[in-house]
Amino acid sequence: MKEDERFDHVYIWADGSIRGNPDGTGGLGILIESQRLGYVKAIGIYVPEKKGNTNNRMELMSATEALKALKDVPLVVHLHLDSMYVIGGINANGYESNEDLWTEFFKTYNSKNIVLKTYHVKGHSGEDKNTVVDKLANLAREKKKNIEEVGHSEEIIKKFS
Repeated sequence: MKEDERFDHVYIWADGSIRGNPDGTGGLGILIESQRLGYVKAIGIYVPEKKGNTNNRMELMSATEALKALKDVPLVVHLHLDSMYVIGGINANGYESNEDLWTEFFKTYNSKNIVLKTYHVKGHSGEDKNTVVDKLANLAREKKKNIEEVGHSEEIIKKFS
């Protein structure tokens, strides 16, 4: 799809968390902000303990789940990640490590009608929305349950930072 100003621009921040790397319990944090609609959806996803769970897998899963959460309409997606592993893999069309998750990521990406732009955000640097997704990932992991909130950006940032 070619970028077009008629399409909504969606800004996504995604992060993964694990306790016990490798093989531990994980969490995914996702923040989706629609420029056109002016609302934010905050998602925390619990990932049960499993052999083979790693930090990189959580980071990649968060990006995939973020794309899955998008509506099936033409969008320009601005994906903000603190994982250079995931950004590098997107640019390189995946890596041999975690091939199963890279296959799932690109299958999801290719099923969407989106223009994808990636941005690196330095982790734990005080960037509000990256702090929110880190908190969501950790909360989902610690509480062992999924979290979902919808609201305005300022409300979500205040609640989860």
